[in-house]
Amino acid sequence: MASINRLKPGQVVYEIRRQRMGNTTVSCGNLYKVKIIEVNKEKGYVIASWNSNIPEKFTERDIKHWRVSEPKPKKTIFGTDSY
Repeated sequence: MASINRLKPGQVVYEIRRQRMGNTTVSCGNLYKVKIIEVNKEKGYVIASWNSNIPEKFTERDIKHWRVSEPKPKKTIFGTDSY
């Protein structure tokens, strides 16, 4: 798990989100990369680009779900890795 004290600009961390697979009841865990751009320890937030989108502000509450090392897939669902 990540914390503001461990993050550095330029670092890449990972987030897993549960999402449904199209118009079905099947769900899987998807892995997204989060690139850290700026860290502000005094105010408790980071500026990061999630999944290569426009950078935005993330608070400590959002950061606690991020992982510092890349997780390995637990299983495969319909040919897609699930984390």
